[in-house]
Amino acid sequence: MFPKDPSNEPPTASGCKQRVQAQHLRQGDYLPATRNTVVSVSRGIRTPSGKVEVTLATSLGMRVSVWGARTEISIEREANRKD
Repeated sequence: MFPKDPSNEPPTASGCKQRVQAQHLRQGDYLPATRNTVVSVSRGIRTPSGKVEVTLATSLGMRVSVWGARTEISIEREANRKD
């Protein structure tokens, strides 16, 4: 529909594209489908069983989403991170 704006995309040369379960997301992971960055992943006392709360940084601010823990997400992760 509209051409992608390359200024909003992270550099792919240093990134590694992969699919991970939502429970294995890490801080700094980039979600290319929504152009959001993961801030944190947690399971709170009020989080339903089998779900995780994912805090995302968007262009408009922060938001919290509740996803299934085993939901597979396409991400771009820095290749040199080991933690």
